[in-house]
Amino acid sequence: YALTALAVCLVSLSIRYFSDNINDNIPSFTRKNYHASISEGLPAGAEVLRVSASDPDEGSNGEVTYSLTDDNSQGAFLIDAFTGAIRTTRSLDRESRAQYSLRAVATDGCTQGPLSSLASVTIQVEDKRFCLELVLCNALDRETTESYALTVSVSDRGMPPLNSSTVVIVTVTDCNDNVPVFSSTEYHAQVSENSQLGTKLVQVSAHDPDLGTNGLVRYDIISGNSKGHLKLDPQSGLLVVNNSLDYEKDSKYILTIRASDGGKSSENHKVAFTIVFIAVKCRYMSYQYTRLGQNM
Repeated sequence: YALTALAVCLVSLSIRYFSDNINDNIPSFTRKNYHASISEGLPAGAEVLRVSASDPDEGSNGEVTYSLTDDNSQGAFLIDAFTGAIRTTRSLDRESRAQYSLRAVATDGCTQGPLSSLASVTIQVEDKRFCLELVLCNALDRETTESYALTVSVSDRGMPPLNSSTVVIVTVTDCNDNVPVFSSTEYHAQVSENSQLGTKLVQVSAHDPDLGTNGLVRYDIISGNSKGHLKLDPQSGLLVVNNSLDYEKDSKYILTIRASDGGKSSENHKVAFTIVFIAVKCRYMSYQYTRLGQNM
């Protein structure tokens, strides 16, 4: 017999692929045209606007820096190379020049053949607005004068000078600066001990010249009514009989009534007090007086 031997050799080959980052992307601005308006007279270093661009390449190829080109502003502006912030280098005068057109450049960080893109920047210089400031010379009282009509005039320094005027209305708002005032420091009333519940005795009244809740007056009894025989309406100030009266037990009531305004906090909450005297008459008193008169 003849034997033939076949030997097969298997080889494992590992291949590694190395790829360097290629600078194949151009920096891209977030917009092609930027616009801003500034007031004349801004100090040097005032920020006008910021441009922004990005580059998806890796490493330094994706690092973006900014500059200005074709700058016809005569050096009125500069740009931060890293943040893209455009700032003034001096105070600007609208009468000398009202508009500036700049071109911002975004450049990547590739050391061999850097790529860049452009965006236009338009800056409008506006007239400086002069503000009128009114200053109080004396304290105001709304209860005396609620509003003031002021005529304000303004003129320029031209030849001849030009001027115009306008009316400024100043409205004085209310503050809780007044205390409620009772119409009387004392109130007096008489009531028979057999009076029915709800019998009207006396109505107290206080006035507060403040506006709104600051002038809203409410009433309450703070002393002299421990048994609850009397009742005071907190809004109208009407005092009525609330329980059966007994002359032998209580022949009189001396009440202290408080009037409070609607101030929202304890600091500006104003109160006033008055005294109410209630004399209770015996149900037999008039009859006894009659008999005494007849005997005489």
